[in-house]
Amino acid sequence: MNILHSLSAASLCNLFTFSAYAQSGPQFGLQLGLNNGAVRYVTEANHYGSLSTGYQTGLAAGLTSNLPFGNHWSLSTGLRYLRTGFTTNEIVPSTDPGSHNSTQYKSAYALNRVELPVDVLYFFSQSQKGFFLTGGVSVGVLLSGKRTVDILDTDGVRTVEYSVSDEIKVAKDYPLGTTAYYLQRWDAGIKGGLGYKYRSIAVQAFYRFGIADIAANSALNSPSPTINSRLTEIQVAYLFGK
Repeated sequence: MNILHSLSAASLCNLFTFSAYAQSGPQFGLQLGLNNGAVRYVTEANHYGSLSTGYQTGLAAGLTSNLPFGNHWSLSTGLRYLRTGFTTNEIVPSTDPGSHNSTQYKSAYALNRVELPVDVLYFFSQSQKGFFLTGGVSVGVLLSGKRTVDILDTDGVRTVEYSVSDEIKVAKDYPLGTTAYYLQRWDAGIKGGLGYKYRSIAVQAFYRFGIADIAANSALNSPSPTINSRLTEIQVAYLFGK
């Protein structure tokens, strides 16, 4: 009789344990994000003047998934649209000796991208709720973009200010002598962050480090800058399923 009681208790424990694990199944959902885009910008060797970079705020939205493959581990992938970008501030002094003339270019780049992320999540709890770490890779495609430039010409006494804007062209190489701005279509990066999952809602903050050079190259092998994307984002997802 004691053996029967022991077996019954063990069976119930195994059933409860299996039920707890079975609560975590494949989930699919929607996500929204707020990002701050930036770049690592290394000017070409013959660049004259100074250049600094800044952040551009944008939004992200798309589809996501959560696919558990262990007590603590899950795979997350999806497809999302990003409105992101960056800013630059360039000052080009006059080449004339003794001249106080200079031109300042304040540029804002707004980029429309589609991104495919593949992330691995580690949950501190076996229920795959609560805090988790995330890390992974992503591939992005530049669809289109726009550049707005505020130009300030000064001679040390008077400053003339005006603005121009144009569409960013997508190409691997740009022709010599063009006034248009070019970026490459493909981007790739790695990311890491921290999140929290409560029932069907998951919130995470992460940093994405671009490893591809997105600057277009001169068709005649003239010196070109090196541009690597950077992205900080806060993201909220709603997941359907257990």
